[in-house]
Amino acid sequence: ALSRHPEDLEALLATVTEQVLRVLDHADGVLVSLVEPPRHELVLRGARWRRDPPPAISPTTGDLFDEWVVRQGQPLIVRDTARDFRFPRDAAGDRHPVVALIAAPLVSAQRVLGVLRAESGTADCFSPEDLRVLDIVADVAAMAIENTRLYVRTAELAITDDLTGLAVHRYFHERCEEELARARRHHSPASILLIDL
Repeated sequence: ALSRHPEDLEALLATVTEQVLRVLDHADGVLVSLVEPPRHELVLRGARWRRDPPPAISPTTGDLFDEWVVRQGQPLIVRDTARDFRFPRDAAGDRHPVVALIAAPLVSAQRVLGVLRAESGTADCFSPEDLRVLDIVADVAAMAIENTRLYVRTAELAITDDLTGLAVHRYFHERCEEELARARRHHSPASILLIDL
C-alpha cells in the first residue's frame, strides 16, 4: 500500500531519525526498521549517522537485537554487546559492528510496526533515561507511521476499487482529461484502447 507514495513515509522517517540523533548526542546513528508484508520481516527503512560517509548496512533486514524487540514488544538497552549474556557476540550479524544500543518497538493498536534504534561505538554510553526518551519518541513515531499509512491507503481507495484494484470511474475520466490536455498541448495524438475482459 505504500508503494505509490513512499515519499510520505520516507520524509517522516527522515524527520524521526534526525530528531533522535539530535536529542541523543552520544549516539553515532539512528535506524528505523519496519515490519514489511507479506513475509513480515524487518526491513531497514531509515537511518541517520553523525559520521560521513555513513557505514554501509548490509543486509537491510533486522538483526537479533531488532528481532528481540519485535518478539518481546519491549524496549531494549545493551550497554556492551561483548558483555551482554542475552545475545551471542555476532548478534548484529554481518550488518556492521555495534558496541552499545538502545531500541524501542514502534507499537500501534497492540501491533508492532517496527523498531526505532540508536547505537554507538562506545560501550556504556546509553542510560535508562536515554531509553525512556527513545521509547517516548517511538510511541509518537508509531502513531505518525500508522497515520501516514492510513492516509496513503485512503488516497488509494479514493481512486481504486477495493474489490478489483482497478481505477474508479471518476478517476478514469480525470486521467483521460489530463492525457487529452497533454496531447493537445504537445500537438501529439492520443489513443484509448478498450478491452473487454
